[in-house]
Amino acid sequence: MHLFAVITIFTLILAFLIQHFVLIKNVYYQDLGSQMSLEQIDRLLDAQNKYQYLGYIIIVLFNLVKYSLIAIVIQMGTFLWGGAARFGQIFKVVVISEFVFIIPLIIKLIFFYFFKINYSLQDVQSFYPLSFLSFFPEHSVSNLWLYPLQLLNVFEVAYWFVLAYGISKLLGRNVDRSLKIVVSSYIPALVLWVVFLMFLTVTFNPS
Repeated sequence: MHLFAVITIFTLILAFLIQHFVLIKNVYYQDLGSQMSLEQIDRLLDAQNKYQYLGYIIIVLFNLVKYSLIAIVIQMGTFLWGGAARFGQIFKVVVISEFVFIIPLIIKLIFFYFFKINYSLQDVQSFYPLSFLSFFPEHSVSNLWLYPLQLLNVFEVAYWFVLAYGISKLLGRNVDRSLKIVVSSYIPALVLWVVFLMFLTVTFNPS
């Protein structure tokens, strides 16, 4: 579990830095100024700061559930392909592979802190480096397709290969065969997850 602790600490630190150095007050004033009074925005920011620790707890719990579910799916895939590995071993491979996703968080922090001068809350939320979303003009994509287009990115594909490499080392098989395990187990589960989120988006935010 020490690897889970390490990646969790990295994630929380980056979340903290983005919250305090990218999502600054001026961004909220600029974005919400036409909808809310300054006093209302200040109360919103005070509430965010007061309950900020809850957001960090949610991040930890979400990651734990996410990594566990991915490990379960991969374990099922290894059984289907005639392999055998303990849950704890696969969980470790998943956690190591997840370090790939630390890179885009670092890029986001650097981009908005050093390079992007004027930006909105939506800019921060929709930004994902080296993703398919970057091929579309800013603010031209509906909320329904925002996450799927973000998900189609270089880091996600790199994650598949890192995951396959870890599985190959664990099972003593070549990377090609391990990649087939990832393609036949993790990717279908990922597609179902995206479809579920799109359904929620249509249901609760049809615009």
